[in-house]
Amino acid sequence: MNCGLLFLLGISFAAPLVAVEVAVAGKPERFLETAQQNWQTLADGAVKPRCIRCSKGRTCYVGLETLIPGQDQISIDNAKFKLQRYLDDDQVQWNKKSEAFEFSFNHGTSAVPLKDAIMVIKGPIGYVILDGHHEVFVSLYVGAKTIPVHVVDDLSHLDLHDFWSYLLESKKVYFKRTLDEILFNPPRFTAMIDRPNRYLATLIAYKVQYARAKGGIKIDRARGVARSVWVKLNKSIPFIEFEIADALDDAGLKYNPKWGTEIPDAVIEKIRLSLIKAAKSGKYPHLAQIPILTLEESKKRNLEDRGFLKNLITDYGNFGIHNCNEKLL
Repeated sequence: MNCGLLFLLGISFAAPLVAVEVAVAGKPERFLETAQQNWQTLADGAVKPRCIRCSKGRTCYVGLETLIPGQDQISIDNAKFKLQRYLDDDQVQWNKKSEAFEFSFNHGTSAVPLKDAIMVIKGPIGYVILDGHHEVFVSLYVGAKTIPVHVVDDLSHLDLHDFWSYLLESKKVYFKRTLDEILFNPPRFTAMIDRPNRYLATLIAYKVQYARAKGGIKIDRARGVARSVWVKLNKSIPFIEFEIADALDDAGLKYNPKWGTEIPDAVIEKIRLSLIKAAKSGKYPHLAQIPILTLEESKKRNLEDRGFLKNLITDYGNFGIHNCNEKLL
């Protein structure tokens, strides 16, 4: 990490953060605004921070101001769901006397335990997030100062042009902008927008974690909602939820926060038909590379049938990212 550059950017731990609300319910734009204001406060500080160097392969706590988003969209409804889980699990507590959140990790500065570290790549001027944007937004919203990261690679030796070029070409980040546009206007949390259908894409997924063992396919975990629309195999295709969100947008479907995690059956079937149509259209090529379930296939007896799931893995398991689980046991 280039500490001198961080100082020039005016990043600090010292500035007071925006007061936050204990209520999880509320307008998504308020959640987004509060998180972004807290980020700006950190970025606008004038005191040089203590520099934390986290090298490749290490897991450690870093300041939130050292992070750079790897995408330009986020689901605030998803972030609010995670905040409720943090409150339920006592990772975050509301102090009525001080009217502020308190945190259980890293000496009271983090809402996230070390075991739940987010995935990052170390770059020339910070850590670019590969996975964990919602955890970061929750942390910003509640006023935390640090978060645990696991550094999967260290590319801090590259210049900015080669660094962002590599991330874009390898599809490790998701931006609807060109390389030149990113170099001219680097990614910032204050520029991220809410994407409700990103959360909807997650809610309608049946998630299967598996590994290829010597004796065949070993399913470690399978879970999801009744009448799931599609199956996410391990980490699946990078950013496939955004492509699903695009298809839902085009179909005129939009997530309603009143649904919570319980999507009405009629809406689920509209989504199913829309995604099947989108997959056949050719406009969304990756949709043809994931299992989109028919109504019959989505019935509980099938999703609980390991043989059915293994057939899906055989048909679709060569697409996407499986490097964490695709190993011989």
